Amino acid sequence: MRNKWFKIIFALLVLVVSGLFLNNHSPVYADSGATEEVTVGKPIELREFTSLEELKSWLAEDDTNECIHLVVGEDGVCPLNVKYDCDDYALQLQRQAARSGFLMSVTIIKKQGKPHMINLACIGNDIYYIEPQTDEVWFYDHKD
Repeated sequence: MRNKWFKIIFALLVLVVSGLFLNNHSPVYADSGATEEVTVGKPIELREFTSLEELKSWLAEDDTNECIHLVVGEDGVCPLNVKYDCDDYALQLQRQAARSGFLMSVTIIKKQGKPHMINLACIGNDIYYIEPQTDEVWFYDHKD
């Protein structure tokens, strides 16, 4: 009898914990005939970094490169063959820059003969590459 209660309590605990970590919401669909007019304020104006020091300072405060990311499927399992890799980090860093009001692009370069996605920031007439997984910054070229 004691073993049976242990299994029930353990199963309930697993359900509660998995509910805390997974988004198990069902999709909600709007009525196709419903429309609503919304007034939106002025869009955020993005700007380029003003100096290399400003870029490096912002990167030091941003934690994109320090995050550990897990990709969880709809079944709640983290498959071993799905990983958060260079494109995910580059796109995340671009989103973080936009939230902070900065322009930042993503681009693909060749790294050890294979495609690799990184970020690009313009400072004045200079173009800098950023490795989003390490925050390494290096000069690439001039615009003109």
